[in-house]
Amino acid sequence: MIKKIILLFVLILTIIAPLSPSEFEQLWGMSKSDLIARFKLKDYSTFKPEDHPEYNNRIIKFFNSMNSDGKTAITILRIDGKPETDYCFFNEKLYSVSEEWGNVEKGRANDLLKSIECSYSSISTEKKNPDIIYSFKKNKTKVLLYTKFIDDKSVRLKVFYYSTDLFSMMLFE
Repeated sequence: MIKKIILLFVLILTIIAPLSPSEFEQLWGMSKSDLIARFKLKDYSTFKPEDHPEYNNRIIKFFNSMNSDGKTAITILRIDGKPETDYCFFNEKLYSVSEEWGNVEKGRANDLLKSIECSYSSISTEKKNPDIIYSFKKNKTKVLLYTKFIDDKSVRLKVFYYSTDLFSMMLFE
């Protein structure tokens, strides 16, 4: 049991450490090529949401609905894994990051929630059966953690990180 806890702790740190909250604070507005160079990315794919109609990202849907004339060019840089991470670039600048965790055990979900709570100030918790949406904020970053209860043992998780300056960045483009 102790080995499982230690392994889980190490796993969480290895997943979260590359993009700690302070990292996000420095990443917003970065170009795709600079992000690739900074993290020495090799195994990734890029695409435009309009090329994949099945692509589902609430933040991108929101900005597409505001931008009906299609001026804003959106590109996704995806890193497969657990979580599947999408870096969302609007007009070639990083504005948001989403992590699709899929179905995870409740204990692992609670560990992720606690790690976010340690790094960000909690703003609100909204319960919409069977979903819970947690909102957090820190300096230049806002976080939304979506949880959907699957059964007694697991939940589906998705995390969105985005710049608090997102609207002003888009207005001045």
